[in-house]
Amino acid sequence: MDGRVKKVVPFSPDGGPNCFTGDLSVNAGVVVTVVVVHGAGQCRDLAHNDLGVVFFGASPVMWTCLASSDIAQFKAWGQSSFPGARTVEVTGKLAAVNCPPPNANAAVQDAAAAQMRSMLTDLGRTWLASAISAAPAA
Repeated sequence: MDGRVKKVVPFSPDGGPNCFTGDLSVNAGVVVTVVVVHGAGQCRDLAHNDLGVVFFGASPVMWTCLASSDIAQFKAWGQSSFPGARTVEVTGKLAAVNCPPPNANAAVQDAAAAQMRSMLTDLGRTWLASAISAAPAA
């Protein structure tokens, strides 16, 4: 056995695509954090101003646009998909919420994903550190 768990189905409240979804199979021992960024900025349309992000360790592996009404469902999906995952809620306008149209060519999608991954990795350092400092002592 290689330490992997079941393949996780990406979050989608309305059947629409996520901005980016990598491999959601978690290796044993990897810390999973589900982050909700309130007020991230317009993502898909005027109703989607929040962002849901899944981190494996310090790496963002999925991000998706959220409407306020999607947040509880996203957090519940995170807990059922990744039992024991930390959930963090932060507020902050992002410089850009980059979700290319699903019909964009591979080069455009790859460039957009790389740009967003870089930004989320940088921001994630602070978000994840705050989650660790807020965790109750064992």
